[in-house]
Amino acid sequence: MKRITLNFHDGQARRNRAVGWILLVLSVLLGVSLLIQYNKMKAEQQRIQTMLIQQQDHQRSVHNDTNAKEMSQKLERAAAVIYQLAFPWDALFRVLELSMNEEVVLLSVVPDVKGCEITLNGEAKDWSAMQDYVRRLGADTSFFSAVNLVSHQVQQNDPQNPVRFVLSCSCSVAE
Repeated sequence: MKRITLNFHDGQARRNRAVGWILLVLSVLLGVSLLIQYNKMKAEQQRIQTMLIQQQDHQRSVHNDTNAKEMSQKLERAAAVIYQLAFPWDALFRVLELSMNEEVVLLSVVPDVKGCEITLNGEAKDWSAMQDYVRRLGADTSFFSAVNLVSHQVQQNDPQNPVRFVLSCSCSVAE
């Protein structure tokens, strides 16, 4: 019997060995390249997250500023309502009722509570009735400090010729 020798390590294997080393070096370079790319992407992700957090904080602060402005406006409106409720309405109506007579009719009462000014629109039977009404309002200094005739007009289209007038009254009550 003849002996069989198997040679698994011939010259061709040595040539393939160089190709193996080249593939190994390329694989290592590719791995290092991917690792560098991964680190760059991770840094970019952290930068974007930081920017997003800053933007959310800014939006919250803008939202809080908006809420603060809205709250301030609501408080101002509430203060105005409280101020109007604290106005001595009973005294005003009492003075207006005591000054009235059958010859004068009030058409509107427009208060400016902050400025303590009241505008009265009315209609009188004639010029003397209007003057008498203005005198009576001006004589009662318990509520009004000044009563001024702003305008008047004789209604020519009405057969009774009534006088329409506007009075500006300043309050003398303490605020």
